[in-house]
Amino acid sequence: MISNQNNYPAQIISKLQKCVFNNSFFIQYNNMNSKKIILAINIFMLIPIISSAQLHSIKGKVLTREGKPAAYVNLSIDEIHKHAMTDSLGIYEFKNIAPGTYHITITHTGLETKKIDVIVSDGNETRVDLIYLRENSAQLNEVIVYGKWIKKYKDSASSIAMRSDIKLIETPQAVQVITKDVMKDQQTLTLNEVLKNATGVSNSTPYSDYSIRGFTSYNTMMYNGVDGSLFPYNIEAPLFNVQEMEILRGPAAILYGTANPGGLVNLITKKPLNYERFEANIIYGSWNEKSLQIDQTNSLSRNKKLAYRILVNASDNGSFRKRKKTQQLFITPSLSYKFSDNTTLNFEYNYFNVNTKGSGWDDGTLVRQKPDGSWDWKNMPVDFSVQSPSDKTLDYGHTFDLSFKHQFNKNIGINFLNRYLYNYEKDRTHYYDNADPAYTNDTINRWFQTYDFATIQYQSDLFATFKFSTGKIKNKLTIGADYTRQGVPRYVNKGVPASPININTPDYSADNSSPDQNFQQITNNFSNIYSSIAFYIQEQAEISKYLKVSAGLRYDSYSQKSHSDFVDYSYDSTIYPSADTIKSHAWVPRFGVVFNPKENIALYANYTESFEPQSVNAIAQGGPFPPLTGKSFEIGFKADMFKNNLSATVDYFNTAYRNMLVPDLSDSTGQRYQAINGFYSKGIEATAHGNITPGLSVILNYSYDKVAYSDSSAAWSKNDRQINVPKNIYGLFLNYSLLKRKINRLNLNVGFHHESNRVASYSNQLYVAPGYSVLDAGISYGIKNYTVYFKLNNITNTRYATGGHSSGLAYAGQPRSFRITLNYIL
Repeated sequence: MISNQNNYPAQIISKLQKCVFNNSFFIQYNNMNSKKIILAINIFMLIPIISSAQLHSIKGKVLTREGKPAAYVNLSIDEIHKHAMTDSLGIYEFKNIAPGTYHITITHTGLETKKIDVIVSDGNETRVDLIYLRENSAQLNEVIVYGKWIKKYKDSASSIAMRSDIKLIETPQAVQVITKDVMKDQQTLTLNEVLKNATGVSNSTPYSDYSIRGFTSYNTMMYNGVDGSLFPYNIEAPLFNVQEMEILRGPAAILYGTANPGGLVNLITKKPLNYERFEANIIYGSWNEKSLQIDQTNSLSRNKKLAYRILVNASDNGSFRKRKKTQQLFITPSLSYKFSDNTTLNFEYNYFNVNTKGSGWDDGTLVRQKPDGSWDWKNMPVDFSVQSPSDKTLDYGHTFDLSFKHQFNKNIGINFLNRYLYNYEKDRTHYYDNADPAYTNDTINRWFQTYDFATIQYQSDLFATFKFSTGKIKNKLTIGADYTRQGVPRYVNKGVPASPININTPDYSADNSSPDQNFQQITNNFSNIYSSIAFYIQEQAEISKYLKVSAGLRYDSYSQKSHSDFVDYSYDSTIYPSADTIKSHAWVPRFGVVFNPKENIALYANYTESFEPQSVNAIAQGGPFPPLTGKSFEIGFKADMFKNNLSATVDYFNTAYRNMLVPDLSDSTGQRYQAINGFYSKGIEATAHGNITPGLSVILNYSYDKVAYSDSSAAWSKNDRQINVPKNIYGLFLNYSLLKRKINRLNLNVGFHHESNRVASYSNQLYVAPGYSVLDAGISYGIKNYTVYFKLNNITNTRYATGGHSSGLAYAGQPRSFRITLNYIL
């Protein structure tokens, strides 16, 4: 338990939550010791609104096609003969502009000339969205772009695959980028909601837990290139602080350490801007969903070198899952200081507090068995719960991120990334007894458990890049080292049998969530800490403008120490201690080749590996064991079309997963394990995303993935399917913006997503959740600084399950729902 004295920040946050969640978005300061601090923050946030009310200006940013700042570009407003120039970051500003319609011309030697139409409204500052200029020695035909209303669904470069900015068309691996415009048009608030745009990715649970190419692991998530999530497993990762999302398919262990072979998701957070910007969203949706989001950024110094950003997300949400309610508060302030054009320092802090009534852990809903032995998926009650209305879960924590980047010259640069994370969870919940099937004679046997635990993570990444030439070959060398220490320093779990419930007439009145009752099973003094130190080197060589090759090698030395004490009072009062220490190392190679017959076409191939530590390694249990390994081969084709506004990728992959531990059936003690071949994953993927026309944006994805066991064990047979992995996933999202001067703020979109059936039980291959299709649609319209969004999800009210764990229970998909957002940008 955490004492009140040691949790003073949480007390303040709790009081803030009560103010926000009492159907009001105004903060009350009565009875708060911190009222002066909170008042100052609110006044601070209102300064830009007050000071900017009478200004008329045009602001924006110009980038090259690769997404880099276009410095010292000339801009002119023809009607009033005003001129401006972008700074080293590509940012420009026209001041003292009267209301009206203007034509801005953008020119620079070596870049295309562009013209945009901008409308300045009375009493409002006009912000133009990113302008991209292609490299061209000759002046292109005039292109008319309607400023900030052009949607950006494609990004040309990413650093996730190679630890350095590189064009996606030259990257020897499948990478997909989901931009902020996609997330805004779809009105997605969590990672789970936006993953339907990611090729080969399936989310099977209510948590931020997903599979890529058939491999499921929570640790596949990253933030800003640092491994690991900022939030506990049971919290859906929010998107309020996310600028864009990168999905890397295939192993990435050479750069990021322990990871599964399927790939990873990297969330890039919003960084401070050195110009003034304020945004707010008020959101209301089905099941009384209420949210308030605030985003404010500006420079703090006259030279614009010091900038800040503060993001707040407060929500009070019901759920289609009966009697479940969640209150959340996220606060993310950040600072950046630009010492020079070559040196930047960024600091980011994240605080979160999530309080869930009805349990933050969900065992799923009921699936009834028919007399013939089949399962009645069509009549699955989406609101049925094993959990009790009295259950509750509290999560809170914070994260400190520090990054430093310095470019010594055009050929040598260094990056230093640091993260410290602390999360705490306290849970009181009822759950089923892990039987399969989950109920017998219409009765579900349950347990009641309490647990308190903390999670810590410290990670440092240091890497340098060197550019040089050897003859006609252009080289980019990356050398890096990282240190990781993470895990659970303390954990207490207590359990006792709870009252069973009848699936026909569930009665929760006898449930007791008191932590003072007599528990039968207690796990105490539990700790599990993983640490590693690693070194890696990677070479990218441009043999010619047509051929690029890369190779890399990582050495990782890691250890894992665990300890626990267990007692079961239903037998006796004997305390059974257990401990294990795993020490091992891994060599991880990587090879890639890209052939560009044309600038916008690529053929690529790669061979990559990954590793994961074993869960046990003691000699008495059959160890030491080699680490889990994934070995993957991939070939693919990439193309940039429609004047490089649409990107397409088609690839084939084949991955083998080895050294999975299973019980050794020849051991009479039942304590020993053996390592066997795990499973394989092979298939094809196709992706297209970007703009077909300035007003028509598209995301198209398809994947076929066969995932099955390579060997037999006591728990499965060879060629059995892996749990919660659909063979086919495909979807289409279309967004149309009317780029006409009088109605260019009208936006229409429609989305379709399909996933085929999947095995939904760890021990029953016949328990198969049917495939499903979901149709969504949205509309938005803006006037001056305001935009209203309306989104309707699951229009046909399809009843479906995203996955499961035991026969008779499954995770229900969300029924028909709506979401309305009022957006304000100053």
